[in-house]
Amino acid sequence: MIVGLKYVGAASDIPTSITVGDEVYFRREPGSAPRLSAVAAYHNGRKVGYLSADKHTLWHSMGPPARCQATVVGEIRDEDGTLAGLDVEI
Repeated sequence: MIVGLKYVGAASDIPTSITVGDEVYFRREPGSAPRLSAVAAYHNGRKVGYLSADKHTLWHSMGPPARCQATVVGEIRDEDGTLAGLDVEI
């Protein structure tokens, strides 16, 4: 799951047009320790959020090519209808 879309978006005008079937790409945040690193998610070259902490072990266990990209399989919206998270398949 990708989380933090609302918070990243507040700073970078998050694209609200991310839809099921779109691809997102993951990169470890520069400067973070490898074991505790934040994994940022990007859509069309823009940071849109972060891989949820409970998925970090899975991400780190995969080889580099497999863990770089995922497909959006669901949207999570808050009570206002704002895009708040994404379910992804890595």
